[in-house]
Amino acid sequence: MNHIPYPTIAIALVVVAGAYEYYVWTVLPRRYSTGYTGSDDELIAKLERLIKLPALLGSFSRLPARLLLAHKYLFTRRYAEGAAQYKLAVSVPMPHGLLADTQRKLAECLEGCGKHDEAVALTEKAQSSINAGPSTPTSMIAQAKLLYNKQDFAGAVAIYETVSEQIAGATGEENVQVLIHASTSAIQAARPDKAAAFAEQAIAAGASGKYLVLAYSMAATGRENLGDIDKALDYTEKALDCVRPTGDSTELSRLLAKLAGIRRNLGDMRGSLEAAVQAIQVNPKERQAYVQAYFTHLLAGDFAAAQHDIDQLRGCEPSILPGQRARETAIVDMLAASYYAEIGEPDRALAAHTAAMEQFKNDAMMSIHGRSLKVWIAAQLGRFDDMDALISQVEGAFPSISHSRGSLMDNFAYLMAAGLAAKRYDFVLKYHDKYMELKPYSGWRARAMLRAGDAHAALGDTIRARQCWQESADANLDTLACRTAAERLGGIG
Repeated sequence: MNHIPYPTIAIALVVVAGAYEYYVWTVLPRRYSTGYTGSDDELIAKLERLIKLPALLGSFSRLPARLLLAHKYLFTRRYAEGAAQYKLAVSVPMPHGLLADTQRKLAECLEGCGKHDEAVALTEKAQSSINAGPSTPTSMIAQAKLLYNKQDFAGAVAIYETVSEQIAGATGEENVQVLIHASTSAIQAARPDKAAAFAEQAIAAGASGKYLVLAYSMAATGRENLGDIDKALDYTEKALDCVRPTGDSTELSRLLAKLAGIRRNLGDMRGSLEAAVQAIQVNPKERQAYVQAYFTHLLAGDFAAAQHDIDQLRGCEPSILPGQRARETAIVDMLAASYYAEIGEPDRALAAHTAAMEQFKNDAMMSIHGRSLKVWIAAQLGRFDDMDALISQVEGAFPSISHSRGSLMDNFAYLMAAGLAAKRYDFVLKYHDKYMELKPYSGWRARAMLRAGDAHAALGDTIRARQCWQESADANLDTLACRTAAERLGGIG
């Protein structure tokens, strides 16, 4: 074991004291990094010089600068240099929670260097480091991040919630960072209600700078999922007001993409595409811009453009965190699977779906989403036994996503489409009723009414079919559903 000078022991005893440990090792370095007005390269150069200065207290006293330097290397995709600094850092005795988080970040750098087996081994060491010591905010947050990477989002949310309660009396800045992490995890855990609440707590706690932007953005995501589209728009516009003066093209593009989705859900199809195009112009590699353009093109019935959006997504710059890249690819595969089902190519849909589901085995929300989509694919393929088995699975799983209006609607929409493909019209109407209870936004509502009308027509109920088609057409949107409904009405006089 490395020799630790007596003054370092004294410092360590102070640092490991609960929430103060988290403040010293997480909040202060991030405050310095986010408050720095120079470029990443300039900050990295300063830190590189700093870690070469004589250390009065041994390697321990260089640790904060070394960790911040390694962090900057990681987030500028300089993975080999980040790995070198993190390896030096983990050789210095430090609080066990900090050690675990450092090992986790070293694993990310090793993954970025293509050293997958070493990365897996480091992740296991990080868990061992957490298990070896007492529970502190730093160790609990390290545990939450490990759970997040394993797609146990509900477990991560529970930990962040506990940490937030523990440090509620500490500085607002500490709690803001924890609440932002909690909000992000809650979205993935199909808890938009908690995501919005955590983000709004962060705003109330005095979030500033990039954390205020993140809080507004996450609050908008939660509120949009819950059906409060006006509040979502308000939060998004506030975030844009914060970002525009900074010249941060990455964040501006991401928020414009969010605006595109909100405008679509408000029924403004043209405005949605305009915002998506603006996002792409600001940053051609913004993934969410293509995702939002895809959904708008899909509703509009412009399938060639929707295919183009998926192709562009595949060419986007991957996540800075290498461990998240497989998930990104799987999400694109899932979009492609739904696209192929939409255009009636179930074999291609099944191939894309199979590739996607390999990554979602531990993700409760996406696993249910994928199985509902597969019900539709199975119906198109005429595999009705598979369809029935899958329906039983997804219906049994719905309680686990009962708090997520958006997730439920996605699943119900797939099941309606599956019922039409299988000519099970009562099944279509069953899920149409469930879908409408959730008060879908106008474009999606028009599509659901078209499908319900088609089901009623197949059952011989032309009066109710006409009522449904009329409601779809009356939405008066530039969407395939509205145009098709109008054609249906014209066909029956």
